[in-house]
Amino acid sequence: MKEKLFLNPTRELVGKNNFKEDHCIDETGKIVQQIRLQCDSQDKREEIILYHFLSHLDNNQNYLFEIEDRDNPWDFFIIKDKKNAFFVEITSFSENTNSFIKKKQEEKYHRLKKQDKIRLSDLRKIAREFGFGEKVELCLKENEKLENNTLVENPLEREFVILISSTNVNDEKMSFLELIQCAIQSKSNKPSKTHLQKESVFLVLDNRTIKYDKEDYEYAVHELSKNSKEWPFLGVFIYTGFYSDDDGKNSEFYLTRI
Repeated sequence: MKEKLFLNPTRELVGKNNFKEDHCIDETGKIVQQIRLQCDSQDKREEIILYHFLSHLDNNQNYLFEIEDRDNPWDFFIIKDKKNAFFVEITSFSENTNSFIKKKQEEKYHRLKKQDKIRLSDLRKIAREFGFGEKVELCLKENEKLENNTLVENPLEREFVILISSTNVNDEKMSFLELIQCAIQSKSNKPSKTHLQKESVFLVLDNRTIKYDKEDYEYAVHELSKNSKEWPFLGVFIYTGFYSDDDGKNSEFYLTRI
């Protein structure tokens, strides 16, 4: 039986886009379901998060937000109503390095799955990482003598796969609170010479964890809020995305200001 953790969408997923269903096996053997925002590129993910964040700032006031610059050096330079300027920096955090690498691999799989043709090097790597079924294995066998850069018909689009992440509570090296503290610190420590105007930056922490629950979240927010005035930023937010259209609409997400 599947259980849902605290951070999950409240609406049905029919007609929704850019999401992935995670299944985490906890230490008791229960399968825990998580729905998370899933995009085929990091740029698209950051843009969607930006749209969600700006909609939160707007709060139905119909402000005009314009993206003036990108990655110079903060992720976005925004002009509000043609007069007020600020930056938005989005940084992801996850349980550990292995978990983050796994998510990147899964994103690559979902991106490659949409292609009509696929390079053999990509298909071989995907097969090593995930061990897919008979259609992929057949394709690899038929083309085993061909070079890595050869394009072949993509068998991934015909392969039904459920990706399951196995986790163990004993593997947790850091609490949810510690993960967020590290994410904030990594941006606070950016050298002032290259990353100016931190006092004009909204820092949005993109939560990509899958095994922390309500108690972890609320405790982290409570503890972090005690020191939030010491941070150099205009504001710090924890963002958890569930699904969204590319333009940020038809979406659901959870955003908390610390």
